[in-house]
Amino acid sequence: MKVCVVEDDASMRRALRRLLKAANHEVVAFESAEALLKFGPLDTFGCAVLDLNLPGISGIQLLELLKPVGPSLPIIVITSHDSPGLQRDVVKRGAFAYLKKPFQGEDLLATINRIQQQPVVGDRK
Repeated sequence: MKVCVVEDDASMRRALRRLLKAANHEVVAFESAEALLKFGPLDTFGCAVLDLNLPGISGIQLLELLKPVGPSLPIIVITSHDSPGLQRDVVKRGAFAYLKKPFQGEDLLATINRIQQQPVVGDRK
């Protein structure tokens, strides 16, 4: 599956890229929401891993901007800034899953596996 990663922390972005590549996923990583939005069509991605605490356009704002892509781009939200009700809020806004940092790599891979098991919507690759 082709996975989009949006993470401003360079070391976390590298770790996510290594983990996903080791699990045979194609990975395109971005340091900001703005970089992702400049990338072009997002319909080639099977899912997105999105950090909530981003400079500029926040992860919550990006989640809202990605709504038009709809269920064809399942979004896994990751954050180290957990607060009461945040998970419920991001799921209500359309996120497929929510992982609190630090999370186990196996948890992220299991979540992506659940996405792959879902019926295909749109052009998910």
